[in-house]
Amino acid sequence: MRRYSLMLTMAFWAAMVGFFAGATEVWYVDQGQISEEEDGQSWETAFAEIQPAIEAAYEAGGGEVWVAEGIYDERRDAYLGFDDVYSSRDDIPDDLLD
Repeated sequence: MRRYSLMLTMAFWAAMVGFFAGATEVWYVDQGQISEEEDGQSWETAFAEIQPAIEAAYEAGGGEVWVAEGIYDERRDAYLGFDDVYSSRDDIPDDLLD
């Protein structure tokens, strides 16, 4: 009986270690969130765009990014130069692209 109890205890702790070791951080994205704080740690403070959540997960060494339903259009329409903003890549002077 004592051996059975010891095996059961060891199995319990092995399961707990496996459970917590497999826990990953979750980053939340919701374009409709209204909080002034955007840290991605909850739905209430979710990022409004997907890219910051991906970057946060990368910097944390991994995790999951959960995205609220919606259409996210995060295309960048402007190319930034040193002193100018360009609307097309073709408008950027060659010396800035080197």
